Amino acid sequence: MKVSVVIPNYNGEKFLRECLQSLREQSQPHEVIVVDNASKDGSCALMAREFPEVRVLVQEENLGFAGGVNAGIRAAKGEYVALLNNDTKADKHFLRALVRLMDAHPNAFSASSKMIQYHNPTRIDDAGDTLTLMGVPAQMGHGAKATRYKRDRRILSACGGACIFRKSILDEIGLFDERFFAYCEDVDIGLRALVHGYRNWYCAGSIVYHYGSATSDAISKGTSAFRVRLSARNCLLMLHKNLPPFWLKLHKPLLALGARRQRKGYRAWGQEKAYEEGIAEARGLMGSFEHSYQKGRYHNYWYIEGLMAVTTIPYLGMALRRRMGTLVSRLAPGAWKKWEEKK
Repeated sequence: MKVSVVIPNYNGEKFLRECLQSLREQSQPHEVIVVDNASKDGSCALMAREFPEVRVLVQEENLGFAGGVNAGIRAAKGEYVALLNNDTKADKHFLRALVRLMDAHPNAFSASSKMIQYHNPTRIDDAGDTLTLMGVPAQMGHGAKATRYKRDRRILSACGGACIFRKSILDEIGLFDERFFAYCEDVDIGLRALVHGYRNWYCAGSIVYHYGSATSDAISKGTSAFRVRLSARNCLLMLHKNLPPFWLKLHKPLLALGARRQRKGYRAWGQEKAYEEGIAEARGLMGSFEHSYQKGRYHNYWYIEGLMAVTTIPYLGMALRRRMGTLVSRLAPGAWKKWEEKK
């Protein structure tokens, strides 16, 4: 078996039919494993009735994204393991494009798909994940025109919502850190692979349409506090775990700036309390998250630094554009919106 597709599911009945049907139409042979995290809707009944070819692993409790995916990876028979969110619709060549890229690059640990916004298919949702030098995770290409990001390229981390991993490397460096539960666990494992000398790629020919946040909304009943708290907590833990102590000290002013910007953004969103709860929780857990710093791999840390630096420039550019947009919209209402639509 060349490819195993693992889908974590929690109360995703309304999305599963479209997702699994798109996998039926793939041009690349594969097996499908759905890890059901103790759903209370009709997810399992739907799969038994309409998709008998799918292997369903029913869990007694919600293991989160990381735990659910790990259960699927352990059961997978493929040389490659593809991950796919349940709230997606995959193009028929989604898997074939990923496999071709991985076969062409033996040193590749992962490859991330081009995720398009389901309700606005002219715009990108994610073209791989990255970090800025301020310690802020970012979705590459988010909001850009779908016609952009046409070429394969190396990235910091694959987005766990639609990607592929080489199983032999997962066996070597370890699976997803289940302490994260959800959010930043994909950046965590991407950094781990880079430190070991492997590479992560963005695959332009692998297309997936994504609703966005379906599972977290099912857990938190549509509120964003759950996502903010976990994202803030896990981001801090991920940095503490993967980057050398001297790196954290060297970049302390930039990290402080990033934290200040995040706090300001969440305050405007009405989620500053959830953000502060996540940060406090992370500080309480740091003692149990040992540094994974590896001496003798300095060149790999410099490679990570370069990827982060390249990301920081457009990130700051976006922040500047937002400030300009606020100013222009006050001076000339409607003008900035028209300019943004033309981009």
